[in-house]
Formats: sequence, C-alpha cells, structure tokens
Amino acid sequence: MDVGRQGFGGGPLVRGSVFGVDPALRRTGIALVPAPDVLGSACCIVLSIDRIGMIAAACGDAPIQQVRDEIRRRLHLEKSNFLDDATVDADDAEGNFVLHMAGGSRSDIERSIGLLLDRLTRRPIITDWGDIYVTLSAGGVVSAIAKVGSRWMVAWANHALGDARRLGGNRVKIGTAADHLEDWFRRAMWIVGRVCDAHAAGRVSMSYQPVVNRDGEVFYYECLLRAVDEFGDQLLPAEFVPVMEQMGAIGWVDRFVFERIVGELEDDPDVVLGCNVSGQSVSDPGWTGEVAERLRTAPDIARRLIIEITETASITDIAAASEFVTQMRGVGCRVALDDFGVGFASFAHLRMLDVDIVKLDQTFLEDRSGTAAWLRGIEHLSELVSKLGAQIVVEGIQTLSQLEVLDLKDVTHFQGYCLGAPSPKRPWKESSQRAAPSPQDLRATGALNQGAA
Repeated sequence: MDVGRQGFGGGPLVRGSVFGVDPALRRTGIALVPAPDVLGSACCIVLSIDRIGMIAAACGDAPIQQVRDEIRRRLHLEKSNFLDDATVDADDAEGNFVLHMAGGSRSDIERSIGLLLDRLTRRPIITDWGDIYVTLSAGGVVSAIAKVGSRWMVAWANHALGDARRLGGNRVKIGTAADHLEDWFRRAMWIVGRVCDAHAAGRVSMSYQPVVNRDGEVFYYECLLRAVDEFGDQLLPAEFVPVMEQMGAIGWVDRFVFERIVGELEDDPDVVLGCNVSGQSVSDPGWTGEVAERLRTAPDIARRLIIEITETASITDIAAASEFVTQMRGVGCRVALDDFGVGFASFAHLRMLDVDIVKLDQTFLEDRSGTAAWLRGIEHLSELVSKLGAQIVVEGIQTLSQLEVLDLKDVTHFQGYCLGAPSPKRPWKESSQRAAPSPQDLRATGALNQGAA
C-alpha cells in the first residue's frame, strides 16, 4: 500500500506502516497499539430485540414500549450475575441497549452475554396485548487500543450486532477493535489516496448551488467540491470529507477550496459565494490568521464571501472558532453555521458563535416532515435563530411537498434540488440572478394542482 502520497498541501500524508504512530494519525485522536484481545481494556455491547418491526406490526406501539421497559428492568436486575462491572447507557436511536464494561477474552464475554440473553428471554413479557416471547441479539467489540472513543466502540459493536442477527435469536458476536480499526484505516487511506490523485491530475473542480429567498432571488451560491477518480467516477464529498477530517487532512482541502473561491470572486465583481470550512480548520490559528490577512487587504472580496463552518467534524477549540468568526466578520465576511442539527452542531455553538446565517440540515426534512410536532419544532427553531439576529436557510429541499410546509415567517431562505441543482457552469454567468421559480410560485402551483385533483 502506498502511504507516501502527496496531499493538497504538498507534503506526505502518512509515513510508515499501518501501525505506525505518525503525527498525521495522532491528530485523529486514535493511537494504534495492537495487543492480544485477552488484555482488552474495554468492551462495548449492544443488545437488540429481534424482529421488533414484526412485533410492532402485530401488536402495536404500546406493547413494544412495554417489552422494552421490561427488558430494561430485567437487564438491570440480571447483569450483576454475569457482568459485574457493566454500566447500561440510555437506549440508542434504534431502541437498542448499550452496555460498557471492562474488557477480557472474547470467549469469556460471549459466554457471559449468552447466559444473560437466556435469562432475559426465558419468561414471557406481560403486555396489554398479552404474553409476548422475544429473543435478543448481542454484538460487541473488545478494545485493546488506547484512546478509542465510545462513538467508535458503539459503531463497531453495531457492526457485530448485524452479524449476530443473521445467526438467529439469542446469539452473540464479539469482535476486536483492532480488526475494525485496521480495516477502517486501510479504507481511509484508499479514499484519501483517490482524492489526492484526483487533485494531482486536475480532476478536482467546483459546482455551484443557489440559496434563494422567497421571491426566487439568489442570496448566494454555495461552492461544492467535486472530485473524479481515474475511471471517471465521481467521489462523493459525503464519503471523502469526513475521512479527510478524521485523518487530519481536511486543512489541505479547505486551503484549495478557499483559493479557488477567492479566484472566482476576483473574476466577477458582483457574485456572492459561500465557502465551506471544516470545524477543524477554524480552530487552526495559523491558517485562520492567513485568511484574515488576505481578506483584510481585499474588502470587496470579503463582503461577497460567506464562510460556512461545516459541522461534520468537531470544533476542537470553541474559543479559537469564536475568534475566527469575529475576525471574519471584522474584515467584512458573513459567517454561516452549516449542517445545524446533525454531527457536532449544537445550541451551544449557536450561542457561542456569533454567526449571521444558520443552515438547517436536510435531515430535518426527513421522516416526520409535515407532522404537527415537526412543524412546531421548525417554527420554534426559526424563531430562536431570528431572535439571535441570524437568518435561517433550510437545506436539502427536494420536493414541492417539503417546500409547501415551510411557509413560516422566519424561514426566509431555501436551498435544494427543487430550487436549483449544483452546476459546474457558473450560473451567474449563464442567466440573471433569478435561479428558478420562486418558492412562492412553486407553492401556488402546488395549491392549484391540489385543487384540480
């Protein structure tokens, strides 16, 4: 495996073997220290009720909650008989039970968990529907690797849980973090290598997607990085950007994107563009100082630049990030908090970073969009952002039905394929600043269509 590739900054990304301890790898917060699994320092277990969807379809939601409550009660009663030091976290997003405990040999852990599952499911669960018998599956991971965070452990335990489910009810599958980490690291190196190769070969470019107001007028164009591999296949930012962040390599990408966008602003005196910057980069005082100095001498560029702080990676130094926002606004830029509501974005960041724009992540439009509770949540969040003096942009609007339910007074800007797809053609040179039919026009069209039906 070639691990001496050149990054966007011109230097080698990672040197040495997969199990080396290179500074670029240290920045990920993970130290690779292989050890026999019998010496494991920690273990994470995820317990799942089998065929929960089938039970819900047959019995309804209320009995399902009763089943979960009873399994949780039994788990707290029984775990001390098999897992002396285990702690039980709150259920995860899928309603599974997450346990953390000291590590040990996989065979011993599998045996203990197997006995626990038998005890938890030996008796029926009494519900309003009647007696329900269930089985459980358990997946786990033993870590002998220093500084592996709980988020990684839970993810790897869920991977093992999938294997356990395929084996049948009341089955256990335990893996090791070292196996998962080596697989992940090799894949990360492969992804980073493809991006670096694309950059070296000139196959990295920008696409532009409009952010529009209620009248369809362009607020600004967000600049989106695009990369193509040697086979002509597009590398998706959703896949490679998180990996570049995890490997400490996102700074090279941010420098490249910033320079390209400044060049576009210099070429056109009227366009306003949005530049994505990682939460990691805004905590780098060296780079942020360079950016501030560059824009301080070019006020016309700064006033037409919107810095979007992306929240797929943690802001490692909130004080430094706050200083960056202050610097950018001081030289005339506007600052947006991107991907709000997912990843590491939080109301704490919203309170501590004095941003001009908050971009509501597209996941808010999924699942429950259109329900009364969902609409109240969007309305309250929009009011909060407005009271903080920021504008709100709803991202990821794909359909007219999604747009129709967002007719709220504090939601003034929109982005998504429904209003304009990303284009490599520089739309501001192709047409007027009206990117698409306005949200108001599209809503009116939808209302007419519904009336005709």
